[in-house]
Amino acid sequence: MHCPHCGALNPSGARFCSSCGAPLPVTRRFPSFMPIIFAFAALAILAILAFPMLSKLSKPPPISPETAYRVVPTATLGKGLITHVIFSPDGRTLAVVTSIGVDFYNPTTGQKLRTSKVNRGWVSRVAFLPDGRTLALGFKDKTVILWDAATGEEIRTLEGHTEMVSRVAFSPDGQTLASGSGDKTVILWDVATGRKLHTLEGHTEGVSSVAFSPDGQTLASGSFDGTIILWVVR
Repeated sequence: MHCPHCGALNPSGARFCSSCGAPLPVTRRFPSFMPIIFAFAALAILAILAFPMLSKLSKPPPISPETAYRVVPTATLGKGLITHVIFSPDGRTLAVVTSIGVDFYNPTTGQKLRTSKVNRGWVSRVAFLPDGRTLALGFKDKTVILWDAATGEEIRTLEGHTEMVSRVAFSPDGQTLASGSGDKTVILWDVATGRKLHTLEGHTEGVSSVAFSPDGQTLASGSFDGTIILWVVR
């Protein structure tokens, strides 16, 4: 190392000039493993930046007018007579209602996750709670069953209709369940307790459909009598 003051050559690592005694500049060196750390850090940053792009490449585009001609089968699922199919709200589970029971599938891989046997007869309708943790099944035996979607175990039975349950729908906040029936009524249930909250009467024929508005403030019910009734809180 050359002294910046007198220009004399000094041995490496010297702190003072051997000629004029002036302090020599300190040279800091990175440890030998630092380049390896920098390399791994650079790779980690590249991976983080590339992940969103790779995720988009791995996911198929949605079915739309532009992609409809590209729709092809990826899996054939189910066993028995299939009556209903429904996705969980997060799209990670497909519930297939059959004459045997309810089969739960991973829709990405087609793998069957579990099967829950149904011993109450024919399932007429099915709906997922918005959080995806509870499944409501309407039956021809006039009952509604709340199921744990994760375990397939029955949570509780809702009884109150006098004819087949034709439709079930959860409110957007998941606190209320509406069930329509061939007995011409719609019953509102407390999901947490299973308590019957109110019976809505007004149709002259069986109820064919029920649906909550996105804000949960209005319930629409359709009937085989050819009418639709809008129900609101007063």
